[in-house]
Formats: sequence, structure tokens, C-alpha cells
Amino acid sequence: MNLEDFIKKYNGKPVDIDKEYWHQCVDLIKQFTIDCFWFSIWSFWWSAMTGWKNTVDTFPKAKFEKITDKSKFQVWDIIFWNRWKYWHVAIITKTFGNWAFEVIEQNVWNWDWEWADDCVKLSVYPNYNDVLWVYRFKEKMSQEMEDKLSKAQELWIFNWKDLDKPASRAEVALMCLRTYDLVCEKIEK
Repeated sequence: MNLEDFIKKYNGKPVDIDKEYWHQCVDLIKQFTIDCFWFSIWSFWWSAMTGWKNTVDTFPKAKFEKITDKSKFQVWDIIFWNRWKYWHVAIITKTFGNWAFEVIEQNVWNWDWEWADDCVKLSVYPNYNDVLWVYRFKEKMSQEMEDKLSKAQELWIFNWKDLDKPASRAEVALMCLRTYDLVCEKIEK
């Protein structure tokens, strides 16, 4: 999935992938890495601060590059900054030189407990105050590979946990069920 599709899919909606602590900024990052990089960062939990500290290798060096030079930040980067009590994390969607940036984010710390404005949204920040650094995923998929994987996902024909391994028996069973559903849909039409 490309970034534009990710924004269209989640903008204005809550994302609570781990079903803990409601929908947090961290949940959006977990969903982003799964949808856009086909890589799960389940060790990233609770707050942005835990991911920033990276004590459990949430962002392994083999897959992510840590960049501290703000002039090198770019679209798709996962940005951390020391805002509020538990810090914040988002995905850069646009940069405006060294002075401003746009992100897609969630749970912009208002603590009203109504969750009305804590859903995923696009926001522009006028400066890099409190920004710590970004993590950039090293391996970008080619458009051809992205298209093939999207098609495979639609048809349920891949290993959901590790794309480098063959599908499990359970996943093959799901593929068969999905194929059956598709055939039934065509027959009904």
C-alpha cells in the first residue's frame, strides 16, 4: 500500500491495532508498518517514548535507519518528538524545507476521554521544535512488487506473518474459503 492509499483508508478513523489503551499514536505506526512495509513492530507498545528508547529493538538497524539531521527528513519517515508526557510519534506526509512538516497522526494528546478528535488526521507543524529524530525503513518495495502483494492480499494468498515463508495450512484454508466466496459471488451475479 502506498502512503496516499494509507491516508485515504485511515484518515478520520480510529486505529486500535493492539486493543490496549484505546487508539494511540503508536497504534497508527504499527498499522503503517504492516500495511506499507509488510513488517510488524509488535514490540512497540504503550507510548511513543518506548519506541524512541528502542530498548527492545523495535526499530532494528537491519531494517530501519535512524536520522537526526532534520534537513534530511522525508516523506514516509516515522518521526518522534518530545511533546507532552508520553511523547508523540507520527508519519511524515510532506516536508516544507527545514522549517515545517505535515504528518498523519492519531491521539493528539487532549485527554478529554471522549476520543472525538483523537482519530487519525493530517496536521501541519510549523517547526521542528522538540523533534528528536526519524526512523526510515531501508527497504522500499518496487511498484511492481507492491502491486503483486496487494493482489495477493486481496486473494489471501500469502503468509501474513512473514512474506519470505510459504503460507501455513491455516492460511491455505483461508485462501480456499476466500476463493469459494469469490466463486459464489460470481455465481449469484
